Amino acid sequence: MKADRIISWWKIACLAGCLSFISSLLQAQCLSSTQSITYDTLVSGTGNDAHVFTLPKFDPSIGTLTSVNISSVVSVNYGFVLTNVISTPITFTVGVGRKDNIQSAALTTAYNNTITETIGTFTLAPNQTISEAETTVIDRYNNEMNITSNVVDFMGSGTLGFNYAPRTYANNSGASTFNYSATANDTIHFSITYFYCSGIVLSQDITNFSAQKENSETAKLLWTTANEQRARIYEIEKSIDGEKFVTAGNVSSLEENQNDNYIFHYLVSAGEKTKIWFRLKIKDASGMVKYSSVKMVDMKDSALGNIYLYPNPSDQFINIVFNQPDPKNWLVDIFSVNGSLIQKNIFSNVLTAHIDFQHRLAAGTYFVRATDKQTLKTHLLSFVVR
Repeated sequence: MKADRIISWWKIACLAGCLSFISSLLQAQCLSSTQSITYDTLVSGTGNDAHVFTLPKFDPSIGTLTSVNISSVVSVNYGFVLTNVISTPITFTVGVGRKDNIQSAALTTAYNNTITETIGTFTLAPNQTISEAETTVIDRYNNEMNITSNVVDFMGSGTLGFNYAPRTYANNSGASTFNYSATANDTIHFSITYFYCSGIVLSQDITNFSAQKENSETAKLLWTTANEQRARIYEIEKSIDGEKFVTAGNVSSLEENQNDNYIFHYLVSAGEKTKIWFRLKIKDASGMVKYSSVKMVDMKDSALGNIYLYPNPSDQFINIVFNQPDPKNWLVDIFSVNGSLIQKNIFSNVLTAHIDFQHRLAAGTYFVRATDKQTLKTHLLSFVVR
């Protein structure tokens, strides 16, 4: 059996600092029409229920992600009872306010939006009461984010978590004293749409392509060819945002009509200890150019700044390790898969936390939202009960 060919390429010292000046900087372009894929979910609540939405990330093997749209279409039904308790007639303006807050590790900043709607104006005599049953006061209002940069955290395998906190409240005027009660319910149609170029086509002569972290300093790329062609060039391209690719090295084919296994080692710089995206640009002697699928390697040195939990699966308790340099104060919420709050826990000045379940949990998936009480930064984890 022919031994694998190993091609090792080590960058010169200035390469990382010089990349921005290299004329071979490539902007991802659509080779065909832009396509899209949407994932969504629909929930109902009281207008003030916290939700956790978990939706798939974009799979970079199907194309190049160009933008992301996050949408929350909200409808609110609202009813009220209002009594004038003042000894003179008062004209009241009755309205409703709605706040929507969306947070996710993939978002550089949280989304916040407030809208108000006037229901009506009512002149009430002393001790007069007006009552209106629930009716639609906010009809399919769209909270929307269009993201065209920093899309890298939306790509990869697995899922994205979104913490969604709505608030529905009275927005009334007319007197400082009155009796008022209200009921509300809402529906939230939450969706994420990925827009991508489908022009990335895996060359038929490449039977597989993978990339992985070899150690803290090196990423290893592997690909296998069938019916190798003489004078073919494999140009290794890399990106730190999943959109703009630069050349990281070249490998030339040597043998014709052979099945070759290639290994390419990429030495990362200190500034690249993050997610790096790799693809192959295959250039044949005829001038034909094709691209491989895109593969991601996470070159972070450690999980410092993240948190993790164990045991998983669990049935009675979980332990959370706050992988931080110093103890902090934490608010830890446990949610069911449909977003219902199961229990709350508060921890002060800790690096680890033990949480006993207050009630026996049914089999299924649950989510943990840990919030740093000082910075309000949140971490979303999941665990399974069997």
